[in-house]
Amino acid sequence: MNERLMELLYQKQELFNDFLELTVKQNEVIKSQKYERLNDLVSQKQSIIDKSNQVEMELKEFTNETSKDILDQKSKIKQTIEKAMIIDEENTALINNSQEESAQMLKTARKNKRTHSVYRGEEISLEGIMLDKIK
Repeated sequence: MNERLMELLYQKQELFNDFLELTVKQNEVIKSQKYERLNDLVSQKQSIIDKSNQVEMELKEFTNETSKDILDQKSKIKQTIEKAMIIDEENTALINNSQEESAQMLKTARKNKRTHSVYRGEEISLEGIMLDKIK
């Protein structure tokens, strides 16, 4: 029984190690502004969460087990999850900043367009204008 529990805990640890690795990759993608890879990483993370939920369902059978090895493994899993959460919070902040910057750039572009159209007035057709040169 303890062997199966440890096997499940190691499996869960591996899943969350992969989750942490994907979260770090996600951070790199966001910092490099290559957002097209972001959806793939999020899908992979969701797959890991689904697998972890399956493992967790099996772990519920072992509620009374509290040996030192088991507690140590649970602690390692918790630390890995906490690391991933910290990086994920940073990722969220980076995306929010990027979104705010994009909104500000769009607002500035619209303002510049209005200013430019007011400054230049109506468009004048250049084809029909002829100027005499002063001799």
